[in-house]
Amino acid sequence: MKRAVTIGAAALLLVLAVVFLGGFVLDLWTDSIWFDSVGYGPVFWTRVGTQVALFVGGLIVTLAFLLGNVWLAGRLS
Repeated sequence: MKRAVTIGAAALLLVLAVVFLGGFVLDLWTDSIWFDSVGYGPVFWTRVGTQVALFVGGLIVTLAFLLGNVWLAGRLS
């Protein structure tokens, strides 16, 4: 019984992820097709790559700061 609930929850999470990420992927794909049609495909992908790089950079800095604080709090307690 417990395994069936776990499988059901995993299936529900998978369906929700597909629904929510599906819209994002369709928007990205549509924008890519439009930029390619007007001859600015490289501009679009440069913008997307820059946004991803900035997000990853901010994520790394934030994680380093937060994990440093957690480590420091553990040492001081």
